Amino acid sequence: MRFLLLLLLLFVGLKGHAGGAEYHHLNLYLTPPGFLEEYEFHPVGYLESYPVADPLKKLKGQEKENLRVLFINAAKACKEKYHQDYPLSTYVPIYKLLAANFPSVRGAEGEGGNVAFLGQIAVYLGAVAK
Repeated sequence: MRFLLLLLLLFVGLKGHAGGAEYHHLNLYLTPPGFLEEYEFHPVGYLESYPVADPLKKLKGQEKENLRVLFINAAKACKEKYHQDYPLSTYVPIYKLLAANFPSVRGAEGEGGNVAFLGQIAVYLGAVAK
């Protein structure tokens, strides 16, 4: 089962879309245009490729809210575009950043803590006060 899950994560990561890479350098964790609409723009691929200098950094204000909304939008995009939920490796730097700022999302982790499904992450983030 784990092999299939890792294979799926690798496949999804390779199918990530470059459109939105221009938002990476801003480090504002904004949801890029096309994220919710473009079928080829896979949320997991985007999140996996997002560069994070310090995954343990404590974010404040709008930056923290943007990160929360980015993950909620990723879950929404998966549901609306692909009609299913997708796992994200918990070793991805942007997930580590999310967990450092919203510790409750660790409750969404499965497979021995190796993955977290975006839909479950969104549930935990939805419960966080805005």
